[in-house]
Amino acid sequence: MVYTSLEQRAAQGYLDLFPPFIPDGQAPVSVSEQKEFYDRMEKLYRLAYGEPQLFVPTLHEDDTPPPLYSGVSDPKRGAKRSCLKRVGTALH
Repeated sequence: MVYTSLEQRAAQGYLDLFPPFIPDGQAPVSVSEQKEFYDRMEKLYRLAYGEPQLFVPTLHEDDTPPPLYSGVSDPKRGAKRSCLKRVGTALH
């Protein structure tokens, strides 16, 4: 897959790992409230993918060849962390 930015690639990783909704009948909040929170989180990750510039001041070119991608050897991991920290800050 071709990404428009490194931040978009990072957001895609979170979308790929986003779990299906499983309600907890024993939770102190209702199932509808759980679903509402779940939907908001999914929308936030989709927004981070579609418009990463809302979370970071400067987008970085995604020059990582897709078949060779490895998070361990990625020299731009700091940019990904910055994007994900801003998503986390937006949630709090």
